[in-house]
Amino acid sequence: MTKVMQSKRTNTSITNKENLSLSIQFSLDGFSFSIHQNASSEAVYFGQYLFDEPVSEPEELLAKIEPLFKADKELHYDFNSIDVYYKNDLYTLVPDQFFDEQKLSTYLDYSVKTFSTDLCAFDQVSAIQANLVYIPYVNINNFLFQNFGEFEFHHYMSLFLPKVLDINPENGIGMYVDFGKRLMNLAVINGKQVSLCNSFQYTTPEDCLYYLLFTAEQLNIDNLELNLNICGSIDKDSAVFKLIEKYVKNVVFVDTKNSVLQNTPIAKHQEFALLHSCE
Repeated sequence: MTKVMQSKRTNTSITNKENLSLSIQFSLDGFSFSIHQNASSEAVYFGQYLFDEPVSEPEELLAKIEPLFKADKELHYDFNSIDVYYKNDLYTLVPDQFFDEQKLSTYLDYSVKTFSTDLCAFDQVSAIQANLVYIPYVNINNFLFQNFGEFEFHHYMSLFLPKVLDINPENGIGMYVDFGKRLMNLAVINGKQVSLCNSFQYTTPEDCLYYLLFTAEQLNIDNLELNLNICGSIDKDSAVFKLIEKYVKNVVFVDTKNSVLQNTPIAKHQEFALLHSCE
């Protein structure tokens, strides 16, 4: 039988089921979730479902996750709060001075193909005085509302950008990339300012290298001096990493400080942004 999904989770158990909060991250690769007690910044449980091949549409994603939600008992607790994060390339950043809440679809028209039925939403990213306008997966929202009731939803980059701003050196330039199986989310940080934020779909390691080096070239960053910080679905044995390290001298993995992944097969850099939501 062909394996179509990988499931990983921590070997911890939740003994105190009161005051629990849930964070879930969805992408076309699958979904991950973390549970933490409201009184603590540390996650007490983490689970992950990744498809061997990404799906192409949100409808396919919903069809795959519905039985997983029904079967996973850790998702059946009575949560005090639920935060959902969508990791996709259907977004754009708009500085505060140019932002008008009544024109969300207009902002997306410049970079994303939109339809009249699309729901446009936005997150305030106060750390950079901007708003991230994006399209969430409405069918996933409807499914979650039917199962959990009220919850809050956001875009993944609204988590990612403040975190990399926080860890980037005051006077340094860093490129931060979160790799999915077919999507790479990239931000270039100069000191405490965002120089660039974009996402690229890719199919080969050469695609990834091209986007990295082209971005560096456009910002006049020598690839030999580039400080590349990576996380997500990438490791030292992957073809993408092996190709990148031939051209970029300074490559480091960005790890979460959350201790929930200790003594698990899940790399600490794999869920950098999601576990930051619990820190």
